[in-house]
Amino acid sequence: MKKLLLLSVISIFCFSSFSQEVLDNQSVIDMIELGFDEQVIIDKIESTNSNFSTSIEKLKSLKLLGVTQNILSIMIKESKETIPNEVVEYYDSGAIKSKTSYLDGIKEGEQINYYESGEFKAIRHYNNGKLDGWRALYYKSGFVKQKSYFENGQQIANYHYFENGNKY
Repeated sequence: MKKLLLLSVISIFCFSSFSQEVLDNQSVIDMIELGFDEQVIIDKIESTNSNFSTSIEKLKSLKLLGVTQNILSIMIKESKETIPNEVVEYYDSGAIKSKTSYLDGIKEGEQINYYESGEFKAIRHYNNGKLDGWRALYYKSGFVKQKSYFENGQQIANYHYFENGNKY
């Protein structure tokens, strides 16, 4: 049974490598969760196109999820990503108000807004200057106030929540 499962997994990886597969951070996490050996993951990364997100925050998350230093190193080396500039705004008190990523002067990636006391206020994702993906607004208590989904700047879904976490 184990041999059949292993053969199935190997054939899936072989087949998918012919179909212009592009590895990303989630692909590496998936391989680790499937129990692949470190060297197998490194070999896969070196032999496949990749689009890794290697910002400090992403690397921190990957490390916490069990990605080894050797795998992180090869992900950085193989990364084709242009690292965006991050603009940080501050309240008069010195507390961080927002962090926004830019690429060539256009919002790209994550924007995080904070209450002056340090709690998340909002998290937005941008692609080429337009909202893309989930946007979440938070109450100071930490509960979600509103979740909206965007595609190419157009709002697709919108959900509102009471401060206790229940939907409107």
